[in-house]
Amino acid sequence: MEPLTKSSRSGPLAWMVMHPVAANLLMLAIIIGGVLMTTQIKQEVFPVFTNDKVSVRVPYPGASPEEIEKGIILPVEEALADVDGIDEVVSRAKENMGMVTADVLTGEDSEKVYRDIQSAIDRITTFPDDAERSEVALETRHRRGVVVSVHGKTSHVNLRKVSEEFRDKLLQSDSISSVILTGTKPLEIAIEIDRHNLRAYDLTLPQIATIIRNARLELPGGAIKLKEGELLIRLDERADYGKGYESIVLKTSKGESLLLGSIAVIKDAFEEKERGLTWKGAPSIYVEVQLAGEAGPIEVSDEVQRIVAEYRSFLPEGIGVELLYDDSNSYRQRVDLLLKNAWIGLLLVFVLLACFLRVKLAFWVMMGIPTSFLGGLMLLPSFDVSLNMVTLFAFIISLGIVVDDAVVVGENIFEWRQKGIDAFDAAVNGIRE
Repeated sequence: MEPLTKSSRSGPLAWMVMHPVAANLLMLAIIIGGVLMTTQIKQEVFPVFTNDKVSVRVPYPGASPEEIEKGIILPVEEALADVDGIDEVVSRAKENMGMVTADVLTGEDSEKVYRDIQSAIDRITTFPDDAERSEVALETRHRRGVVVSVHGKTSHVNLRKVSEEFRDKLLQSDSISSVILTGTKPLEIAIEIDRHNLRAYDLTLPQIATIIRNARLELPGGAIKLKEGELLIRLDERADYGKGYESIVLKTSKGESLLLGSIAVIKDAFEEKERGLTWKGAPSIYVEVQLAGEAGPIEVSDEVQRIVAEYRSFLPEGIGVELLYDDSNSYRQRVDLLLKNAWIGLLLVFVLLACFLRVKLAFWVMMGIPTSFLGGLMLLPSFDVSLNMVTLFAFIISLGIVVDDAVVVGENIFEWRQKGIDAFDAAVNGIRE
């Protein structure tokens, strides 16, 4: 064999062989750093991408798309034209509803643009009188984690009460920060008036509807410019519960006022919907746990399953709770696959190199596999990269490459060491001669 040359002794592999203490310290630092940083890595099923959009919704009951376009869409588009930071505006007019979506420019502060749009919408005074309160929202993409069904053949009031209690129970956990209810009927205020009362007081339903509408107005009143800034004026007489409508004066006669509550039955109820969520034929409300905050999907899933098992003993008769969907299962399976392949790869590298080369060499080559992966994990938080399905798949692919390279590196180290021994023997023999 040829003796070692200067170039062969200058590579990183040669440096590590010639300085084993420094190489071992570097390996130890990478292992310890990787183990410590695994607790700081954010875990999620899929990476979250922020939707920089602001949506404006204005309900207009009984209006056609043409009326929506003239009375809702055009005033909103004119108001948004003066807002900075908007890239594109998409409008949609449909029956009973006008919707406008504004895309935020890249690099702009979405929260600031959202507040500017909200202020611009509040200054609009040309909305039709029958139009309801505008809804301005900054669209965010929710990460669904676990879905639980609260079901039972009972009234919607009882079902919603149990669902809200279960939601509050979930939110008490430190691992859960966002829970929403799906399948609940919107609240509404029902006002029922007997026709005999209408005849007795010479009233009609359209008259009463107009009186109620005028008594509970919610209108923007423009703005007043001051030295300190701009002051928005708004008339807000909206009542959110039935009791707020009982004191509405329908008519006055001889100093006495006829109140709505004296001739009508006013109650808080739910909007009638043709379809609703069901589970095995029973009405159901879905309690959806979102993956938010620092808790990982496996931690959230385990906590939800624990709370579900505890809450079942407190449920009223006829109401059940079942786990419908768990997004952490796929994440858990991907992690198990990575760990399983890693153990198999370590075993194969060690056994193959130990059989054909040396046991000590096989051990140190095998240690290179976890060291390289822990080094990668140590760098993930620095680059704000989470551990998700995509990165786990990349680790699995890299694992096969690293295992294959470990065998090649082991053979090269053995060959390099053998060349060094042969060169040393040749040098000694030359001196003796």
